[in-house]
Amino acid sequence: MSTTRGVGYMGRYLEVKYTNQSGGGGSKGFTAEIQLKNAGLGEIPSEGWKLMLHHIHPIAKEILQMHDFLLVAKDQLKMRAIQGNLYSVEPTEKFKPLLPGTHITFIVFGHLPFSNKYKTVYPNWYVWFGDLEPVILESTTSAGLPFVEGFDGPDANWGPADRFNRNKFRDLKRFGQPVIPTPVEYRVQTDIKSEVFLSVDGYFRVTFPNDFENEGRLLEDKLSLISNKKENSGKRKFHISLKRGKAMFNSSTNTTNLILEDAYSVQISRNGCIIMAENPSGMCYGTQTLLSLLANDEDHLPTVHITDAPRYKVRSFMLDISRNFFNIHEIKLIIDMMATYKLNTLHLHLTDDQGWRLEFPGLPELTQVGSQRCHTTQEDIHLFPYHGTHPLCKYTSKKFLSVENYVDLLKYAKDRHVRIQPEFDFPGHSHAAVVAMAYRTKRLSEQGEQNEFEIKDRLDTSVHYQVGGYKDTTINPCMNTTYNFLDFIVSTIVLIHKPIQPLEYLHLGGDEVPESAFESSPACLDFLSRSMQMIKPAELQQYFIIRARMILHKHDLKLAVWEDGMMTSMKEPLDLKGPQKDIMVNIWKRNLDGLRSFSNKNYQVVDSSSTHLYLDHSQDPSQLDRGFNWATNFTDAQKIFEYKPMCLDTASEVPIKADRIIGIQASLWTELVWTNSQLEKQLFPRLFAFAQKAWYKASWEDKCGSPSSNERMAEDYELFINSVSYKELARLDRLGIQYYIPPPGVRLTDGKIEVNSAIPGLPILYSQERGQALWQKLNSPINHPASGGVLYFITRGSWGVGVVSLLHSQ
Repeated sequence: MSTTRGVGYMGRYLEVKYTNQSGGGGSKGFTAEIQLKNAGLGEIPSEGWKLMLHHIHPIAKEILQMHDFLLVAKDQLKMRAIQGNLYSVEPTEKFKPLLPGTHITFIVFGHLPFSNKYKTVYPNWYVWFGDLEPVILESTTSAGLPFVEGFDGPDANWGPADRFNRNKFRDLKRFGQPVIPTPVEYRVQTDIKSEVFLSVDGYFRVTFPNDFENEGRLLEDKLSLISNKKENSGKRKFHISLKRGKAMFNSSTNTTNLILEDAYSVQISRNGCIIMAENPSGMCYGTQTLLSLLANDEDHLPTVHITDAPRYKVRSFMLDISRNFFNIHEIKLIIDMMATYKLNTLHLHLTDDQGWRLEFPGLPELTQVGSQRCHTTQEDIHLFPYHGTHPLCKYTSKKFLSVENYVDLLKYAKDRHVRIQPEFDFPGHSHAAVVAMAYRTKRLSEQGEQNEFEIKDRLDTSVHYQVGGYKDTTINPCMNTTYNFLDFIVSTIVLIHKPIQPLEYLHLGGDEVPESAFESSPACLDFLSRSMQMIKPAELQQYFIIRARMILHKHDLKLAVWEDGMMTSMKEPLDLKGPQKDIMVNIWKRNLDGLRSFSNKNYQVVDSSSTHLYLDHSQDPSQLDRGFNWATNFTDAQKIFEYKPMCLDTASEVPIKADRIIGIQASLWTELVWTNSQLEKQLFPRLFAFAQKAWYKASWEDKCGSPSSNERMAEDYELFINSVSYKELARLDRLGIQYYIPPPGVRLTDGKIEVNSAIPGLPILYSQERGQALWQKLNSPINHPASGGVLYFITRGSWGVGVVSLLHSQ
């Protein structure tokens, strides 16, 4: 068989089966068997080929970081760690041609500080021979990973009965609260005799002053979609008036901690609707409340008086588009949904080890090299194909936002009162930038020029690993050219934002820098020997942050970082000389300790708790549920809704300083998210619960642990989740947005089977077989079959079914 034919044959007929052998129920680490089967009629050659795969968790980390390779399959195959959990598998001299119908197996393993969950590999395994074009194994192309098995066993610590007990709320058969997020004041107009609803069966007429023209036009566009569905001939117009004025709260309402600049009121009577606000942002939120009321019933509006304002100034959602890129159309959809639910900050994680996603015309290498992932042996002209990226470069080009795209996003977000907060992650998580600038250095040196933006000490041959198995991830804080680079990035992004949405803060990441990253750098050793500031190697990250802050101040910007960017080598908040009130810190890692320590050092704190607000974590403890579990076993909508950090902090002698908590952020890292469908299902319905938490403070949040407050919390969640089911999901359906379908709860008591759902009202089906079985709808408790065995239960929604719940016979 020729080499050219051989690579094509392997792509078509080399079938992969990856079988998890790790136990559920909290077991640490992972073990899996990989089977490579020749499913064709030819032979798999004995030499010359390499198989490439990206594994989510590090394989044999300690061995492969110390040795060049690991022998597997009785020494017939050789496995190497390439970069960032990307691995190669190649035959040794002991490997014989793989004959038709035969297979070879080997074991992969690794230690994890948390239990193994979800399918731990990516799609698009591929083979390559020398200089030939790589070919993807067809058996691994599906995003659903059908070649991965062994993640559907019972979990000793969580099962269908646990789900059933968690879903204690009733199915109300209707929406429970009229608006999400909950308004501060919602008063039904009791002076209008017995009428509660007014018919709205004609045209909408919107009037507005010039300074609310943007909000008025957007409202008209939304209302036209409703009016066009009605037969309006001869019907009267319903008048909606947008007016500038102060939203007047009831005298009994404590407005001390509300963000009154975003306040609004909505009054609906027989004469029409008046929306009042002092600022365009408040008017935007008022129009969204009106649209939410219309979503309850497009033909009727309640006669109500609503007065409202948010609890937090910063209501942020972070989207990581570095690890996996999402284009402008999907980002705009997210901006629309943020505006609908009154979130006001889109934190865009634009750079990381796996990609640089924003064009900088003065440094074209950042996107020419740093945004493209495809097959390479050297990672010099582009990055390796991390996270199951297609290995052919023609399919992975232009995976970045051009300046034109970004400006378009800024305008789109500004119109909807969503501020875009860009993040450039330094000095760690910078592998893409390091590779791009290395290419620039090489190109310029060949022309006899120097790279004034060099960020890597080329004399430093030491190896340091960052999270995810990446090497060469840090920019060097001891070289002046590093700060030339940073100043260029800062000045350019300032200019891009200035005419549309001027920046107040610039987020510089600062997280997860390897502690020993700079210890062996000749540039740093020289710098430390000459330094008059008596800086220690462990303090070089702090030195970088201080110099970075000076650059930001030069451009009239304030610094924003993740909490570890402002921590000393003693793991305490950095106590800078001068005021710290202008530094914004996202608390994600130490959670309560971080909120406590940074708020008491007078930082501007944004609660970004990984235990409650990380949307890359799974929504159910099932091994089949997409998501991580390193911070917590799972995070569903209910957990976000019930999050109350002040109550979790009651045991501390130094409590959280609440007035320094300026905001809250939900974050979606995208290692496990590579399609729009996956992205949307990770967001919804959890984003509804997050929007509720970001806008409205419930009375039970300050009453920690009392039975009455817990009862009130349960009552509020019951109303909320019924609104999600009977109203908000229908809004998503109309927009074509997908959402997560939870596995059902199942309880067997005295031979009777009962079921419920985390989203009430969704149909639940059962079967005695799996796969292409005949599923039957379950409307009421049923008897367990006398034959025993296993029953399978699923929840069905508009976008398919959820993870299967298994009920074993007792």
